[in-house]
Amino acid sequence: MRILVVNDEPLVIYEIEEQVQAAGFEVAYAGSAARAHELLRCHQFDAAVLDATLDGKPSSPVAVALREHAIPILALSEYPASTLVLTLKILLSHATAQV
Repeated sequence: MRILVVNDEPLVIYEIEEQVQAAGFEVAYAGSAARAHELLRCHQFDAAVLDATLDGKPSSPVAVALREHAIPILALSEYPASTLVLTLKILLSHATAQV
């Protein structure tokens, strides 16, 4: 399963990417809203981890684009990566069960 991580803090991206990959997920990341939109045009994702703010602005335009692609979203702000992996597994199992 492929996860899109959208966050503007490189250390946070690194921590999330490391934990999510260790759990067996493929990860792509975007450090900005513009990059997230670009990735959404070119790739398919099974879920997204979205920071609540990007460059000090609400990330709601990215959330809208994710929902338009029917991608489940986990929104976070300073969320522990270990908890993130468990939440992603629950989120993806729920999304798969609905298909």
